[in-house]
Amino acid sequence: MAMAQHIHDTLTAYLARHPEEATELAPALALAADPATELAERFTVSTAVRGPADEVLYLRHRAQEAWLLPGGHLDPADPSLLAAAERELAEETGIDTAVPAAALPVEFFRYTSRFSGRTAYHARFAHTVATRPDCRLQESEVTAARWVPLAELPDPRLRERLRGACGG
Repeated sequence: MAMAQHIHDTLTAYLARHPEEATELAPALALAADPATELAERFTVSTAVRGPADEVLYLRHRAQEAWLLPGGHLDPADPSLLAAAERELAEETGIDTAVPAAALPVEFFRYTSRFSGRTAYHARFAHTVATRPDCRLQESEVTAARWVPLAELPDPRLRERLRGACGG
């Protein structure tokens, strides 16, 4: 139940900063409060790693066959959303030197899982690295890595949030 309370508290703090997203994210608060919710199926995390040349790390994920930020599902041992995002980053890339810009996500959004077809919620965190690290890819899940210039990110909201979160 500790993770459920943490998700509720994190989302409440996030919505205090982004009240315009309350309608979209209100069901996530209800899911976190429901003891029957399988949190690992309904909440995911990722990390936008911003490099020294205003670039963001993307990975080519096997299962999704898409370029995505490092991330994934919660594990029962994760004490927080941020810890889950950092664990996924380290597992998929070998990077454990990225520094969080903040404990709150830069984005929290609803999506439909292409595997289950269910509505789920995603917390995206921002981290920075002083130098571009070598990646040790988790080849069972990831096939390649590339750095995308911040100005070329496909999601304008993420681009703006990263500029603010990481001091750019």
